[in-house]
Amino acid sequence: MFGLRDPGVTVRPVGRLDGKPAFAEIFLDGVFVPDADVIGEPGQGWRIAMAATGDERGLTLRSPGRYLAAAGRLTALWREAGDPADTALRDRVADAVIGARAYQLFTAASASRFAAGASLGPESSLNKVFWSGYDIALHETALDLLGPDAERADTAWAEGTSSPWPGRSTRDERDPARHHRRAAARPAEGTALMRFVLTGEQREFARSLDALLRAADTPGVLRAWAGGDHGPGRALWRRLGDAGVFALAVPEAYGGVGPLPVEAAVACVELGRYAVPGPVAETLAAGVLLAGAGGPAAKEWLPGIASGAAMVSLRLPGHGPYALDADAADAVFTVDGDGLRRAPGPGELSVSADPARRLFRPGPGGEPVAGGRAVEAASRAAGDWASFATAALALGCGEELLRATVAYVRQRRQFGVPVGSFQAVKHRLADTLLGLEFAARCCTGRRWS
Repeated sequence: MFGLRDPGVTVRPVGRLDGKPAFAEIFLDGVFVPDADVIGEPGQGWRIAMAATGDERGLTLRSPGRYLAAAGRLTALWREAGDPADTALRDRVADAVIGARAYQLFTAASASRFAAGASLGPESSLNKVFWSGYDIALHETALDLLGPDAERADTAWAEGTSSPWPGRSTRDERDPARHHRRAAARPAEGTALMRFVLTGEQREFARSLDALLRAADTPGVLRAWAGGDHGPGRALWRRLGDAGVFALAVPEAYGGVGPLPVEAAVACVELGRYAVPGPVAETLAAGVLLAGAGGPAAKEWLPGIASGAAMVSLRLPGHGPYALDADAADAVFTVDGDGLRRAPGPGELSVSADPARRLFRPGPGGEPVAGGRAVEAASRAAGDWASFATAALALGCGEELLRATVAYVRQRRQFGVPVGSFQAVKHRLADTLLGLEFAARCCTGRRWS
């Protein structure tokens, strides 16, 4: 430890745009530190400094509450001053809300790992990369919403924001004592803390699926599926059923072990990583749909879904007009209002940009399966599972694409050096990693909620 006024220490303030100093650069030139003031072992100062910086950046420098509050004010501003026809600006507001929630989940995940005994790693830098850009995006969106009024200091946005710190109340700036007495964040009454660390059994489940899929020649399975040969894909499907993947969405009363959304997310990430073809999300969602609707159809189809003997596709209200891979499915279920039907056939084929994903529009009619409010509630739950499973599949795919890209840029050489050494390439890969890490926290938070 040393004082900032000690010999050899130079402090250079870094001014803000408003002219007030907020930060400083510190230069050390031959600074002597007495033995009594040395922390840790000699020569390890940089490691200690980086550990302290990592904790500050990763957990304490920017409270998620700041950004949740700022996103809330931005949403209120949109409702007050936004133009419904300006969909681009509306999407920027939505991105701000999603970003605030993702940052909250990412920080909670870091805290969970830290509490479990892990040390903070690159996620602390990812945090700073995120909020440094998020600050700017928040203000730019608010300025675009306010238009000419953006210059006024009495707007709701300005009153809740101290120039560079979105989310910090100006009342706290005027009352330092109040600023330093902020209560620690705690869960709302009646809610439980979210757990972000997988159990040993869940990690072992992921490893077992990884081993199964690694030995399954999934690229060959995918190519055969895209060419219309469903045989290899159905064989892999049955092996996944034997591993218990589809039983995760089926209640025990019908031969399943679910519903277990955490384990389903673990499975879908691995299936996405290996690009397993077929209506995976749809079959999982169908398990939830049929279990909620009940009746003879549940008894007929759920045991087969749980075991992997049955492959099912479906079409739900609000989730597009298509049923994925309906030609390969053993059954296609559709929901219209409070009515659940089994479609008479796959329907009309629509050309997809991905040849391994065949989109069909189920026709009208078909065998009535169930009806009433139970179907409506089951349809909403199934839609949540379908969206959730699709997000986990996409996450696994994205992680594998990033891994393969990083491996490639380490090998590909240009001008005598690996292209991965170029700063522009590093930044693009860092941005991709940031997006995937925050998507993973959103997926984690959703599966435990």
